[in-house]
Amino acid sequence: EGIQENVELYRDGSYGEIFVERAKFVMMFQVGGFFTFAIWRPGGLMLIGMALMRLGVFSARRSRSFYLRLAAGGYGIGLPMVLCSAYFLTAHQWDGLYFMKYGIHWNYVGSLGVALGHVAVLMLVIQSGALRGLLDRLQATGRMAFTNYLSQTVVMTTIFYSYGLGLYGETDPTFAALLTIVVYLAQIRFSQS
Repeated sequence: EGIQENVELYRDGSYGEIFVERAKFVMMFQVGGFFTFAIWRPGGLMLIGMALMRLGVFSARRSRSFYLRLAAGGYGIGLPMVLCSAYFLTAHQWDGLYFMKYGIHWNYVGSLGVALGHVAVLMLVIQSGALRGLLDRLQATGRMAFTNYLSQTVVMTTIFYSYGLGLYGETDPTFAALLTIVVYLAQIRFSQS
């Protein structure tokens, strides 16, 4: 029932109605999430990131064998955990209560390993000199992260909410994925100008 009400609101509601509903959700999520999740997870990840920075991991200055071992270990431990999380959540039809009690924990830990695997692969690509043009474009996009975040929000809410095209709940995941890619490619292009 609640999901259907949200779909109808986002599809047919006014900007003001959507704003009020989103404000309630954001306050609950931001305040509640801050004390139960945001302090510990991002805080811990920032400390890990600072340590990795000091150790030269993010500068691509470590040896090729170091990054190969990091990729193997990160993906070897993290990917099975993330896949288990996806399997269990799908088996429980993405039930919110199951997610909060049990389903999140596999991904909570496994995502750190996957992230380290991604870092290792990216550093290997940088060391190889391959994809230099793409990396330059991504660097430009990263320098405009806040602008890209805001523009992505404006574009997507205009496409999906009722004060724009009103496609909320009307599209399939394939369309959403393709739209995301198109918007991101446009942002990469725009960020270079």
